Amino acid sequence: MEGQASTWDKFWMIPGLVFTNLVAFTLFTLTSTHWESSLKVVNFVKTHRSAIGIVVQLISHMLGLILVRALCSTINLSARASFAKRSFFLDSVKFLTAICGVHMDWALPWSRCITLLAFITTTLFPAALWAGAITPVPSSRLSTEQIFLPAFTNRTLLNQADIADLLSDVDHFRNTERGIFSYLPATDIQGLLLNSAQDASSRTQAGGTNSHAKLDKTGYVYTGRSYGVGASVGLVDGFTQSVTSYTYNETGFRAATQCIYNDTSAFVLKKLFTPEDWTLQVFDATGYMPNGQSSMFAAAGIATDDIVALGISGWLHFNQTHYVVFATGNGTDGRYGSLSNVQCQVTFEPTEFAISVNVTGLSITVHPLEPAPVPAYASNLTSQAVNSVGDLGSTLATTIWTSVIGDVFMNNIANVEAASGPGNSSNLRGVADAVTSLIDNVFGAYSAAQLMVQNDNTTTSAEAKSDAIVFGSPAYVYPVLVVNLVTCLVYVIEVIRTRGWNHSSSFDFMNITSVIISTSTGGSAIASKVQSLHPTQASSSEAAKKNSPVGKIRVRLRKMSQGRVALTVANDGMATTPNADLAHDWQATDSLPLLRRSMPGRYHSDQASVISEL
Repeated sequence: MEGQASTWDKFWMIPGLVFTNLVAFTLFTLTSTHWESSLKVVNFVKTHRSAIGIVVQLISHMLGLILVRALCSTINLSARASFAKRSFFLDSVKFLTAICGVHMDWALPWSRCITLLAFITTTLFPAALWAGAITPVPSSRLSTEQIFLPAFTNRTLLNQADIADLLSDVDHFRNTERGIFSYLPATDIQGLLLNSAQDASSRTQAGGTNSHAKLDKTGYVYTGRSYGVGASVGLVDGFTQSVTSYTYNETGFRAATQCIYNDTSAFVLKKLFTPEDWTLQVFDATGYMPNGQSSMFAAAGIATDDIVALGISGWLHFNQTHYVVFATGNGTDGRYGSLSNVQCQVTFEPTEFAISVNVTGLSITVHPLEPAPVPAYASNLTSQAVNSVGDLGSTLATTIWTSVIGDVFMNNIANVEAASGPGNSSNLRGVADAVTSLIDNVFGAYSAAQLMVQNDNTTTSAEAKSDAIVFGSPAYVYPVLVVNLVTCLVYVIEVIRTRGWNHSSSFDFMNITSVIISTSTGGSAIASKVQSLHPTQASSSEAAKKNSPVGKIRVRLRKMSQGRVALTVANDGMATTPNADLAHDWQATDSLPLLRRSMPGRYHSDQASVISEL
């Protein structure tokens, strides 16, 4: 309809609002259903972080701009519908122009400046919220995987207690790229066992334990005690290629070691007859354990009799207490005097352990949960573990000038002394922690051998976390949806209230061409009004001043012939009939001198030509 806003002006924002709402509802659905991306998307995001950041900014500003422009266009159309019905102040036009153009106009009254500033600040939020809603955010995906555990159903190699028998059986040993796996840890991986034992106790935290490497080549490190579980990690957990961490439960044995000084210990080192010119010093490590079991083996000192021997209780039932007893060549006077007459008792409790594996950080943390039923292999495994400690004590009692096994325990005593100070309690704590470390690691060695040598395993469920990507977070997705719905609601309400802006004027105060045409069509009434207010000053400069009386001029729109709209002073008495002779009215005004001065050489007497030039 002539003189009214075009259909495009009224409804161009509908496609934009439909688009933004589709995006908002898609994000809402993805968030509410806990959607997570595939590993390919994760890798892509990690590889192209900078580019994705730029794309997110561009898209978020575009989506925010659609919402802001839709709101401003709604305000514009509603204002034009209001202008068609009633008069208005020039300050109102300035204010609405600043609102719809989203820019500050400090010439407005302070009350409107504050309102304008608040509105402009509000228009910054949609883009910011969109950025938060569409930004790829690292997340994690939970899944249930299967991991192999040692079963100990085939205990053929484990039950062979004689070292000679095992050494003659090539099946007891595997040397692979992932490590050495053996049923004779005391001989095949003794260096790994001893290195871990001599650093078992923390030097900085009294009563604490150190982290230590897993006894293979997987690179994993136990945070605290291993309790002999977790052997599967890095060896038979192939699903870890796509996960960052996982947890599972495993049954093991919680070893507890308590040590005392027993001055009446029946386990001693007796020096045998040795020719004076011999460098080799021969001893008989012999005696009885507190439970009455005997222990006997030969020990030798090369160029020294300052050696350490360990006696252990033999094969026992699971419920019985195991013993590890120390004897030194020089008693309490030698280098290893702190170990003389030390007597340790070791007990085992079947326990369910929670194992947490950080695949990214290559760390393993083990937490005891609750007592577990006694497994059928309990007596075999616990006795063999203590026997392995005894094997270390008998085969490594000495080397040239020193005792390797003695140095291991003395080094760990030094760790405890660094944290708690010297004394018998530190000595006994250092020995107990080292014995426990040896037993834990022997358990782990047997478990690894069951998996890698015997291939005797079972499966259990592991709760795994994988890297994933989600778009935004609920803190941004939900507000974005609300902003979209509110914008749509405002638009719909205004459409209903104004009946589709049915009477909105074609005068668009945001379009400079429309403003010039409507003003010129209205003649010189506005210019005369301004001139009357400021006869000695240029009206344009005066209008730009804050609180200028020009802003208080009330104007209105008048519908002229051929659908044209004129902007004139509200009480100018101009004809308002549709058939008014616009050309005659234009020529009748005193705006001609103004036009000649402002448009030299381009003025035409024909009013239509003036409009064409504009």
